[in-house]
Amino acid sequence: MSRGAREGDRDIVYLAGKKTTADREPGKVAAVLQSDLLVDSLSALFLAAGLTMASTTVTVLEGGFWSCLGLCALSLVAVAFLSLRWWIAPAAATVLLAGATIVHALRGTFYLRLAYWSGFFQWAWNGAPYDILYSENGSLLLLKAALALAVTAAVSLLVRKLFLFPLVLGLATGAFVAIYAVGRADLSTAVCVSAAGFVILLPRVYARYVAMNSSGKGEKRASMQIIAVPAAVLALVLCLAVTPEDTTGWQSKGLTNFFTDLGYLLGGPFQSAPGAASNFSLSRLGLQPQGDRLGGPAELTDDKMLTVLSDRPVLLRGSVKDLYTGQNWAVGGHDGDFRHGSLFWRRYRREAFGLDKPLGGREARQLYAALTSNLHLDVTYNTNRFSTLFAAGNVSTAEFADGRISEERYFNMRSELYLHLRIPSGVTLDVDASVWNPRTPEFDEDFLRLETLALGARDEQMEQLLGRYTTLPDDLPEPVAALAEEITADCATPYEKARAIQAWLGENCTYTLEPPEPPEDTDFVAHFLETREGYCTYYASAMAVLARCAGLPSRYVTGFGLERDTGRERTYTATGKTAHAWAEIYFHGVGWMEFDPLSWNPESPLNFDAWVEPEREPAPIQADTATHDPDNAQPQPLAEASEARSVSLGAVIAILLGAIGAILLLRLGLHALMGRKQRAYELNRVLRKIPDMPGRLDHYYADILRQLSLMDLNVRTGETLLSYPGRIDRRIRMEEANLADVAAARMRQKFGDIPPAMTDLEAAARYHSGLEDVLRERMGAVAYFFRRAIALR
Repeated sequence: MSRGAREGDRDIVYLAGKKTTADREPGKVAAVLQSDLLVDSLSALFLAAGLTMASTTVTVLEGGFWSCLGLCALSLVAVAFLSLRWWIAPAAATVLLAGATIVHALRGTFYLRLAYWSGFFQWAWNGAPYDILYSENGSLLLLKAALALAVTAAVSLLVRKLFLFPLVLGLATGAFVAIYAVGRADLSTAVCVSAAGFVILLPRVYARYVAMNSSGKGEKRASMQIIAVPAAVLALVLCLAVTPEDTTGWQSKGLTNFFTDLGYLLGGPFQSAPGAASNFSLSRLGLQPQGDRLGGPAELTDDKMLTVLSDRPVLLRGSVKDLYTGQNWAVGGHDGDFRHGSLFWRRYRREAFGLDKPLGGREARQLYAALTSNLHLDVTYNTNRFSTLFAAGNVSTAEFADGRISEERYFNMRSELYLHLRIPSGVTLDVDASVWNPRTPEFDEDFLRLETLALGARDEQMEQLLGRYTTLPDDLPEPVAALAEEITADCATPYEKARAIQAWLGENCTYTLEPPEPPEDTDFVAHFLETREGYCTYYASAMAVLARCAGLPSRYVTGFGLERDTGRERTYTATGKTAHAWAEIYFHGVGWMEFDPLSWNPESPLNFDAWVEPEREPAPIQADTATHDPDNAQPQPLAEASEARSVSLGAVIAILLGAIGAILLLRLGLHALMGRKQRAYELNRVLRKIPDMPGRLDHYYADILRQLSLMDLNVRTGETLLSYPGRIDRRIRMEEANLADVAAARMRQKFGDIPPAMTDLEAAARYHSGLEDVLRERMGAVAYFFRRAIALR
């Protein structure tokens, strides 16, 4: 069926659903650029190539511009061929399967065996780790081609079959944002390539807008494409020519941090494998000479680690462990890896450093203020071996003062602060924190009052910590628990229990740097409580384990004590001799508090601290390690820390295939709705639904008026049944039907009582169908869907 319309001041003849202009024949180049199918395909090619390049940044695939463009071009040809007829794709799949079966039956080729392809899909799903069977036989290229095909098919469906510019733009933008959030890789070239595709689509969008809103004048899509396509290609060439290989200097730090935090949030902060943590370790300072086990004789050095300016000495927290194994302390779970200054993690930061405490109302806050002091520390690093940010108490701020280092600071829920790389020597860290004042005369009495007030409030964090920070080995010797029960028998509150355990250890055990080495098959704390000889790691472990036996959440903390620098006021130093271990205990509604049975004295520090190993090169990071030991982990160099996270290729392809399936289902549903009006006004249906000829003609004419009304072509004041159809036929010209003929038949029916003939009804059906196509094109898919396709009438 042919149909015509007049758009602007130029006649457009609709012939078999395709538009050809009545203008003079364009030149060869112009004719190519005026081809809607070719230009839409070019746009889809650039969009798909850009998205494919971006997708490869979160996989092990290499996403060069020319390789992605070539694979997407081949994929576009394949998609076009397979979509010519509905039976082509299943027929091609059947032929390939049959051919593979025949070849396998005749030759028994290994590559056609089910086991090979089962292993291939498992290898792809696991992220394509190196495997000589797959990694060196072109399988990576096959995966890249599959990725390009999936992306191209999805983009082609959107551009050719379901074109809604806001939808295409929104999906592409969302894809780039998600890929950047996961991988944090440079996507500048990929964005430029996809942007070229969007530029080529703009004439299509503008032409539709003109058709919907113009009063008869406006540019056609074809003429605008002659300018848009060369402009897009030229802009892309220039972008590729001037874009440097390293564009990190172009990045907005705030925007990069935002997407990093967003990606971490979407991935689940506590769902992935353990990430970075403090690299401070007593085993590297001599206080754990056996490495994987606590105990044994220790040695000392005077190597200066830190210089600290402070109004009072404090214990500087470095590393925190929660899992007691009977031989050592380890990390029992994943506590996150959060950027310290991000608003995303404000709640976690408040919980990790007790900034939401105390609970219990105004009186409790007043008591807490009296029991603590706000302290400012200037911590200067005299060595470059640490990534740890050493701080005390409940930290509110931790920033580098001199600007020599701009890397982001991180924390975890064990209250550790750290960077993802080593801190250079000479850098100063400014710390503001709230610290306890346990040596004041009325501290115990005031804390008991605070504890009573806080116990009346609900502490959700306490409920979470009890399960983790009271865990003990199943084979913990019974005498350990019995001793804890004996020590705390007369204690009424958790604080009294903690003070009793601390006092008992300080009074009944002897400090020495040369204790007997614990037997390998003996629990470390049980051995210490039997010999009652040891240094800080012995005391701290016993303090934490006995507290857990008494039902108190506790953890094992290592860091530095401070000794006074006699030559300078308010100056303290941390050396190999002042490396220290202590315990922290959590109180309901109050938070963590330090308990050091050795009662570190900065005026006369105990010499139980360590020899420092020579600097070693950090061990290479293994991508497939099953466990993570933060105690022995080395901080990543800056270049490694910024590497994109690799995700499963199978997951990427599965997501893309799912997206294609969802788009297909959406397309089928929308197609059914979009064709609802035309099916309802098919001549055969109207003949079955309406019994009389006059009623059938009235049915068509009434909806024709609604169609014209949606195009703002309503009847004007003073127009008649003769003048109105004439004006419409001058605006919208059909070759095989016009409104004047339909109106004339209706006039004969109304005023001459002459019923319409079948030829009149067929003319009305043809005009209605052609006008529906014009309406759909002029309104655009979105407006047509909401104002026409799902309209009740």
